Amino acid sequence: MSDIFFKKFYNDVKDESWPTVENYADFLKLPAKIQQECVDLHGLNHRLKQIESQCYWRDSLITVYCYENLAFVPVLKCASDYYITLFKNTLNWKKINILDLEPGTVCFGIFEEPTTRYLKGITEWVWRKILPVMDYDINKIPLILLKSVIVGDLHSIPYTMALGPWLDKINCIPMYQQSDEQIKTHMMNLFATQNHNIKLPINDQKLNQSDQLKLNLYKLVKQVFEDYSFDDEEYEARGEFTYLMLSPDLKFYHNLLVTFDPYWQQTKHI
Repeated sequence: MSDIFFKKFYNDVKDESWPTVENYADFLKLPAKIQQECVDLHGLNHRLKQIESQCYWRDSLITVYCYENLAFVPVLKCASDYYITLFKNTLNWKKINILDLEPGTVCFGIFEEPTTRYLKGITEWVWRKILPVMDYDINKIPLILLKSVIVGDLHSIPYTMALGPWLDKINCIPMYQQSDEQIKTHMMNLFATQNHNIKLPINDQKLNQSDQLKLNLYKLVKQVFEDYSFDDEEYEARGEFTYLMLSPDLKFYHNLLVTFDPYWQQTKHI
């Protein structure tokens, strides 16, 4: 199997006379002289640390929208399209990588209940990638596909995997049983703790509201997920692997529901 990033590193530094490699295992079969040159002259060990680091890949992917010492952290399937449009386009907050935030920045984000978000993520994947092939006919979707898929695309990656240690530095707002008005009020309360009098629109319409077909697709995905069978070994394993993936998110969210303070008597900072 090809390790595309290691292969790119090697191809960028290799002499024309060197053998080709697909991965690090192939590299270890090269003559010692070539291996040592890659270490001494081309920074192999540094690049390996990057390739092997979850933080390296995670940090490169996290985009935030900031204003002075505030930063909104969008999360897929948590009204991210709406709030990106609000903070970026309406309020002109700046889009940057999370590593470029100044120390002391107050990050915040909203978080859906993990299993609900997971099912919405699978629904989004089916909606974008599978349903068009089925002529947008839900009845044509093979149920075995919905029974077996664990991760469709980025929309169903867990919070704890996508954000890692950053999650502990974000002032998190739970979406569960809260209206848009309540969520925005929580945000404005947080802004006030940092001496910002920022007003968010309360009654504007949410973007990308699901039509009936997408709502029906979500109901189907949810039904298949909830029709968990202990008599079907393959289906049972799918449920257990899904919870293996989601259990850290559930622990995070359960704690958030208990500890969330809408008045922000304590705030977290980068």
